[in-house]
Amino acid sequence: MRYMISDALWKTFGPVVEQARVVKSGGKPALPDRDFLEALLYVARTGIPWRDVPDTFGSWDAVYKRFRRWVASGRLRRVFEALTADPAFGDVRRAFIDSTIVRAHQHAAGARRRQKKSGPSGRRRLRPSGGAGAG
Repeated sequence: MRYMISDALWKTFGPVVEQARVVKSGGKPALPDRDFLEALLYVARTGIPWRDVPDTFGSWDAVYKRFRRWVASGRLRRVFEALTADPAFGDVRRAFIDSTIVRAHQHAAGARRRQKKSGPSGRRRLRPSGGAGAG
């Protein structure tokens, strides 16, 4: 497995993640924060569905539920805000967009439009005379 967070990066990144925690309640999670963030980066990098997250990161639903908790509590936002404010990380400004919420119409991909048939036989109907614009 190729990891994105090196030991050197985690030395500066780890305290930012810990600082973003609001309440230290509950037990210690089975998946450490570093591995959890690796799982998020893996999903973002590969574009795989949550159910296909490799077992090395733990069960997919535990990773997904933790992601949802971090989003709902604002912790993920605080981590990204701290990263963008810290000069040690340079110009870290990235957006992760989950493809499950972004949909494109088939025409956005360059699909040809079908020509509409006007009547049952496919021929165009004539407009009735005597209406507006007749003349």
